[in-house]
Amino acid sequence: MLNAVYQIPFKSSNRLFTEALGGWQFAQVYQFQSGAPLSIATSKDIAGVGPGSGAQLLQITPGASLKGNGKFSNLNTDSNQWFNVTNGDGSAIFTTPTAGTFTTQKNRNILRAPGQDYFNASLQKAFSTFERQSLNFRFDAFDFLNHPSWNAPDTTYTDATFGMVTSKNGQRAMQASLRYSF
Repeated sequence: MLNAVYQIPFKSSNRLFTEALGGWQFAQVYQFQSGAPLSIATSKDIAGVGPGSGAQLLQITPGASLKGNGKFSNLNTDSNQWFNVTNGDGSAIFTTPTAGTFTTQKNRNILRAPGQDYFNASLQKAFSTFERQSLNFRFDAFDFLNHPSWNAPDTTYTDATFGMVTSKNGQRAMQASLRYSF
């Protein structure tokens, strides 16, 4: 995370210009996060331990390449995969363990969701009005670059969009505010 507050310098011999154009502050907050860890599991009770046992991890074909092309998928019919779900021969990379067993592979959290970026900024100024009173103006821009952040890929191995990132979040939002302090 990066934070900065910058006092915009302005000096003038004219009091009106100094009051109107001086004293502005520009603030920025940039936040960068790596993607959350992901596991491929099923809610089916494959191991036979009973309902409420939680998600049971799937097996991964040994030596399989999980790295997809890392692109956003506009349709579930395109070839963009955040992570691969099939081998080169078309066979499934993720399979259920043998009935009555858990997988012995150490494959919990072996994948990562897309990272997140947030760019926010504000411009603000306090205007003196009367004795010990002020008028504060503030303009905020959230996600001012209008840069979408991709949501996590579909990890439900029976879905047509399994392994694909098909949705995004975030959009530019702006607000202005006035506050009178007395």
